[in-house]
Amino acid sequence: MSRKEDFGEMMVYVVDRRVPAPPRPSGLAGLVQHHDSFERGWQRVIEQFPGHDDAQILFAEEGEPFRDLAGRIAGTVRNPWSIWMLRIICHGAPAYLELGAGVRRRELRFFGTIRRAMTPSHLRGKGIEIHGCNVAEGSAGIRFVESIARSIELPVAASPNMQYADNLFRFEGSDIVRVTP
Repeated sequence: MSRKEDFGEMMVYVVDRRVPAPPRPSGLAGLVQHHDSFERGWQRVIEQFPGHDDAQILFAEEGEPFRDLAGRIAGTVRNPWSIWMLRIICHGAPAYLELGAGVRRRELRFFGTIRRAMTPSHLRGKGIEIHGCNVAEGSAGIRFVESIARSIELPVAASPNMQYADNLFRFEGSDIVRVTP
Protein backbone atom coordinates (compact mmCIF):
# COMPACT_ATOMS: atom_id res chain seq x y z
CA MET A 1 0.00 0.00 0.00
CA SER A 2 1.37 3.43 -0.86
CA ARG A 3 1.55 6.40 1.48
CA LYS A 4 -0.62 8.32 -0.96
CA GLU A 5 -3.39 5.78 -0.48
CA ASP A 6 -3.11 6.23 3.30
CA PHE A 7 -3.64 9.98 2.94
CA GLY A 8 -6.33 10.01 0.23
CA GLU A 9 -4.00 11.32 -2.48
CA MET A 10 -4.09 8.48 -5.03
CA MET A 11 -4.67 9.35 -8.69
CA VAL A 12 -6.48 6.76 -10.81
CA TYR A 13 -6.69 6.92 -14.60
CA VAL A 14 -9.06 4.84 -16.71
CA VAL A 15 -8.15 4.74 -20.39
CA ASP A 16 -10.40 3.11 -22.98
CA ARG A 17 -8.39 1.05 -25.46
CA ARG A 18 -10.16 2.73 -28.42
CA VAL A 19 -8.66 6.17 -27.77
CA PRO A 20 -5.57 7.12 -29.76
CA ALA A 21 -2.16 6.31 -28.40
CA PRO A 22 -0.84 9.32 -26.47
CA PRO A 23 1.47 11.80 -28.14
CA ARG A 24 4.96 10.35 -28.07
CA PRO A 25 7.20 12.40 -25.82
CA SER A 26 10.60 13.13 -27.23
CA GLY A 27 13.75 14.43 -25.66
CA LEU A 28 16.87 16.23 -26.78
CA ALA A 29 15.00 18.57 -29.12
CA GLY A 30 13.29 15.64 -30.86
CA LEU A 31 16.43 13.56 -31.39
CA VAL A 32 15.13 10.78 -29.13
CA GLN A 33 11.74 9.27 -29.95
CA HIS A 34 10.01 6.78 -27.69
CA HIS A 35 8.13 4.07 -29.58
CA ASP A 36 5.99 2.66 -26.81
CA SER A 37 3.17 0.18 -26.74
CA PHE A 38 -0.27 1.65 -26.10
CA GLU A 39 -0.10 0.83 -22.37
CA ARG A 40 3.50 1.95 -21.91
CA GLY A 41 2.80 5.18 -23.81
CA TRP A 42 -0.04 6.16 -21.49
CA GLN A 43 2.01 5.12 -18.46
CA ARG A 44 4.89 7.33 -19.61
CA VAL A 45 2.58 10.33 -20.21
CA ILE A 46 0.89 9.98 -16.81
CA GLU A 47 4.07 9.36 -14.82
CA GLN A 48 5.72 12.50 -16.23
CA PHE A 49 3.55 14.62 -13.91
CA PRO A 50 5.11 15.37 -10.52
CA GLY A 51 3.71 13.01 -7.91
CA HIS A 52 2.11 10.68 -10.46
CA ASP A 53 4.81 8.01 -10.47
CA ASP A 54 2.54 5.69 -8.48
CA ALA A 55 -0.75 6.60 -10.18
CA GLN A 56 -2.98 3.62 -10.85
CA ILE A 57 -3.79 3.12 -14.55
CA LEU A 58 -6.61 0.87 -15.70
CA PHE A 59 -7.34 0.05 -19.33
CA ALA A 60 -10.98 -0.55 -20.24
CA GLU A 61 -11.52 -3.40 -22.66
CA GLU A 62 -14.02 -3.03 -25.48
CA GLY A 63 -17.20 -4.78 -24.37
CA GLU A 64 -16.34 -4.68 -20.64
CA PRO A 65 -19.55 -3.85 -18.73
CA PHE A 66 -19.26 -0.64 -16.71
CA ARG A 67 -20.48 -2.53 -13.63
CA ASP A 68 -17.28 -4.64 -13.81
CA LEU A 69 -15.05 -1.66 -14.60
CA ALA A 70 -16.48 0.30 -11.65
CA GLY A 71 -15.61 -2.68 -9.44
CA ARG A 72 -12.05 -2.69 -10.80
CA ILE A 73 -11.73 1.06 -10.14
CA ALA A 74 -12.93 0.68 -6.54
CA GLY A 75 -10.63 -2.32 -6.14
CA THR A 76 -7.47 -0.34 -6.95
CA VAL A 77 -7.32 0.77 -3.31
CA ARG A 78 -7.75 -1.06 -0.02
CA ASN A 79 -8.71 1.90 2.11
CA PRO A 80 -11.85 3.99 1.69
CA TRP A 81 -11.42 7.61 0.65
CA SER A 82 -8.10 6.87 -1.09
CA ILE A 83 -8.75 8.06 -4.66
CA TRP A 84 -8.11 11.81 -4.74
CA MET A 85 -9.08 12.14 -8.41
CA LEU A 86 -10.31 9.83 -11.14
CA ARG A 87 -9.54 10.78 -14.73
CA ILE A 88 -11.47 9.01 -17.47
CA ILE A 89 -10.03 9.12 -21.00
CA CYS A 90 -12.39 7.82 -23.66
CA HIS A 91 -14.38 8.75 -26.74
CA GLY A 92 -17.69 10.39 -26.00
CA ALA A 93 -20.90 11.83 -27.34
CA PRO A 94 -23.65 13.85 -25.65
CA ALA A 95 -24.67 11.91 -22.51
CA TYR A 96 -22.48 8.93 -23.43
CA LEU A 97 -19.04 7.54 -22.62
CA GLU A 98 -17.46 5.04 -24.98
CA LEU A 99 -15.83 3.29 -22.07
CA GLY A 100 -15.76 -0.50 -22.19
CA ALA A 101 -19.24 -1.60 -23.33
CA GLY A 102 -20.40 2.03 -23.08
CA VAL A 103 -21.89 4.16 -20.34
CA ARG A 104 -25.39 5.52 -20.84
CA ARG A 105 -27.91 6.77 -18.28
CA ARG A 106 -28.84 3.26 -17.13
CA GLU A 107 -25.19 2.47 -16.20
CA LEU A 108 -24.71 5.62 -14.12
CA ARG A 109 -25.83 3.85 -10.95
CA PHE A 110 -22.54 1.90 -11.00
CA PHE A 111 -20.62 5.11 -10.26
CA GLY A 112 -21.98 4.60 -6.73
CA THR A 113 -19.63 1.59 -6.47
CA ILE A 114 -16.70 3.99 -6.77
CA ARG A 115 -17.99 6.52 -4.22
CA ARG A 116 -16.57 4.80 -1.11
CA ALA A 117 -13.06 4.72 -2.65
CA MET A 118 -13.10 8.45 -3.50
CA THR A 119 -11.71 11.11 -1.15
CA PRO A 120 -14.59 13.37 -0.01
CA SER A 121 -14.54 17.04 -0.99
CA HIS A 122 -14.18 18.20 2.62
CA LEU A 123 -10.85 16.32 2.64
CA ARG A 124 -9.80 17.99 -0.64
CA GLY A 125 -10.97 15.21 -2.98
CA LYS A 126 -11.23 16.48 -6.56
CA GLY A 127 -13.81 14.04 -7.95
CA ILE A 128 -13.88 12.96 -11.59
CA GLU A 129 -12.60 14.54 -14.82
CA ILE A 130 -14.03 13.06 -18.00
CA HIS A 131 -11.82 13.64 -21.04
CA GLY A 132 -14.11 12.63 -23.89
CA CYS A 133 -15.64 14.61 -26.75
CA ASN A 134 -19.00 16.31 -26.28
CA VAL A 135 -20.02 14.34 -23.16
CA ALA A 136 -21.61 17.42 -21.54
CA GLU A 137 -23.17 18.80 -24.75
CA GLY A 138 -26.77 19.98 -24.54
CA SER A 139 -29.30 19.52 -21.76
CA ALA A 140 -29.02 15.70 -21.88
CA GLY A 141 -25.24 15.92 -21.52
CA ILE A 142 -25.48 18.30 -18.58
CA ARG A 143 -28.04 16.03 -16.84
CA PHE A 144 -25.70 13.08 -17.48
CA VAL A 145 -22.79 14.85 -15.73
CA GLU A 146 -25.10 15.96 -12.90
CA SER A 147 -26.23 12.34 -12.42
CA ILE A 148 -22.62 11.15 -12.12
CA ALA A 149 -21.90 13.90 -9.57
CA ARG A 150 -24.93 12.88 -7.50
CA SER A 151 -23.91 9.20 -7.67
CA ILE A 152 -20.44 9.82 -6.27
CA GLU A 153 -21.35 12.90 -4.21
CA LEU A 154 -18.29 14.69 -5.63
CA PRO A 155 -17.51 17.24 -8.35
CA VAL A 156 -17.45 16.08 -11.97
CA ALA A 157 -16.00 18.02 -14.92
CA ALA A 158 -16.67 17.26 -18.59
CA SER A 159 -16.72 19.18 -21.84
CA PRO A 160 -19.46 19.94 -24.36
CA ASN A 161 -16.74 20.33 -27.03
CA MET A 162 -14.42 18.18 -29.10
CA GLN A 163 -11.39 17.11 -27.08
CA TYR A 164 -7.92 16.42 -28.41
CA ALA A 165 -5.59 13.82 -27.00
CA ASP A 166 -2.65 15.54 -25.40
CA ASN A 167 -0.25 14.78 -22.63
CA LEU A 168 -1.41 17.61 -20.35
CA PHE A 169 -5.04 16.54 -19.80
CA ARG A 170 -6.41 19.96 -20.67
CA PHE A 171 -10.03 20.59 -21.58
CA GLU A 172 -10.68 22.24 -24.94
CA GLY A 173 -12.88 25.32 -24.82
CA SER A 174 -13.83 27.64 -22.00
CA ASP A 175 -17.33 26.31 -21.34
CA ILE A 176 -16.41 23.23 -19.30
CA VAL A 177 -19.33 21.82 -17.33
CA ARG A 178 -18.31 21.49 -13.68
CA VAL A 179 -20.96 20.07 -11.40
CA THR A 180 -20.71 19.99 -7.63
CA PRO A 181 -23.54 18.03 -5.99
